[in-house]
Amino acid sequence: MLSTTHTTMDLVQWLQDFEAAYRNLYEFKAPFPRPPIVHSDGSLVFQLAAMRFFNGDNTMSAFLKRSWIIVNKKATNEDLSKTVVHSCFAHFSKGVKHQATKFFTKKKVAFALWIMSLLVNSNTVEEMASMWEHICTVLLSPTQNTAYSVSISCLSYAADNVNNDPDKDNFIIRNVKVDSKGEYQYSSTLDQIIDSNIDDDDTENSISEQNACDESESPFRDYFTSVFNDQKTKCAMFANENFQKYNENPYYNPDYLKCILSLYLSVAPIWSNLLMGNLGRYGYRNVEPIQHCGCHNSRTT
Repeated sequence: MLSTTHTTMDLVQWLQDFEAAYRNLYEFKAPFPRPPIVHSDGSLVFQLAAMRFFNGDNTMSAFLKRSWIIVNKKATNEDLSKTVVHSCFAHFSKGVKHQATKFFTKKKVAFALWIMSLLVNSNTVEEMASMWEHICTVLLSPTQNTAYSVSISCLSYAADNVNNDPDKDNFIIRNVKVDSKGEYQYSSTLDQIIDSNIDDDDTENSISEQNACDESESPFRDYFTSVFNDQKTKCAMFANENFQKYNENPYYNPDYLKCILSLYLSVAPIWSNLLMGNLGRYGYRNVEPIQHCGCHNSRTT
């Protein structure tokens, strides 16, 4: 089937025709395969088509609500049998880079990629919330006060743990070094990637994804918004004159935090480790590990 249009229903129709041809060939001797995971290049239309065809999810909200139930240890066997839809890390990072250039100078884009990679490699929602809390403190603190120092140190320690974990290999975390004082450097390879141009299609996709995220009901957005608001209240006191004795924070950027919250955290299961690997860590038994394709150690080109 060839099509000049690329809507969700076009793709669903193609998949339905493919299933019909499969059943015509094999009759009912073998059930139509349902993959445990579908990887996409990050295109919203591919993700929605996979959700609708394999899971019967008519909206992104349905997928997100079931994902929330899973990570909160309340899923049924039927929930766990559904297909996981996941974005390729390389394409995800490309989109993050595009957004980061709107908020940071070129020299700080690598830092923006680094903090997002820490969220990507979070294995549970509690771990991701901890990373998010420290990221909020770092980007909401006008000065390098004590809270900033503790949080940047915790993020640096988390990155070291990723690099030392034989089961994790993240290209960005491996090539960006941030020490406990917040000073960082990155490899020339990453420098070339940051310099690469953004395609017009990527810009168009980011707009579509923003609209979809805004329109979706997401328990993940609600949860991480609560963490953000708590840290915002906490960091408001750092504008007090008593904290002016500290050096200026070079990463202070509340607007970028709002971008992360709106565009990414609302759909966290789609690009992170939350639904990857052995879900036995959530207390479920006899669940087959969901293997990703190695995309988390891919380049960002």
